[in-house]
Amino acid sequence: MFLSSITPFFDFYFIRFLLLIFVERIE
Repeated sequence: MFLSSITPFFDFYFIRFLLLIFVERIE
């Protein structure tokens, strides 16, 4: 993701967001 080079925090929160959706789908 090229945005991670501009905003490192974006990459972190984006992954966290996907993880939350992934966990909710499993339950």
